[in-house]
Amino acid sequence: MIPYTAIAYAIGSFVFAFMVLRFYQYYSRESSVFSGMILLFALSFFAFTLYTAIASLLFADNGQALKSAVVAATFFQGLGSSFLAYLIVFMKLPLLSPRFTFLLFFGATLLTTYLVAGTPGVPVFDAAHGVVDWGTITAEHIPRVIIFFVTFIPMGYIFVQQYFSSKDPQVKLRAVGLGAPLILGAFAAAIDLVLEQQLNLGPASGDIGQIFIYSLLFFVLLFTQRPPRPQYVKEV
Repeated sequence: MIPYTAIAYAIGSFVFAFMVLRFYQYYSRESSVFSGMILLFALSFFAFTLYTAIASLLFADNGQALKSAVVAATFFQGLGSSFLAYLIVFMKLPLLSPRFTFLLFFGATLLTTYLVAGTPGVPVFDAAHGVVDWGTITAEHIPRVIIFFVTFIPMGYIFVQQYFSSKDPQVKLRAVGLGAPLILGAFAAAIDLVLEQQLNLGPASGDIGQIFIYSLLFFVLLFTQRPPRPQYVKEV
């Protein structure tokens, strides 16, 4: 049986691979800060989801391998969020330094990764339910959660603003597709925490929820993030 966890993160890696491809195309065309930061964000989350998928598929019975996936996820999620923090400041807070903001978030990511790596215990594979039990959220994980939400939610809000402020249908469509990964990503994280640890809906509930969200996200991206137009004008 293929673990639900591996399926969820494999679909996630496919989604972020699609984002990498599309924003590489945009960045190759326009070389803008916006496309570059979104490309780096997508690369970071592609690395996180791919590493986790491989670890939970091929090394589900190896606790140390699963622990390495937790550490890698902490680093790559924080790295991707640091790129979003740079972009938020670049777009909306001109009085602040985007580079300093990136370094601040990246420094917090390195510290959090170090703390998570030093936590006792390892994840375990629940063969009866076909999922990896990553364990409960400890104090060492709290900065990781904060970094994630304080970048995803504001960036998602910025794209919502762009959707309502732009009169260009293509720009509005792209704003929907860009806001979706952030809003749905935050929702997926909330599902993983709330469904499994608070609502007690079963060990597989979080992974099944993520499978649904990642699948939905792929179709949203497919229909909103289209190849650059021949005369592409960067407005988002």
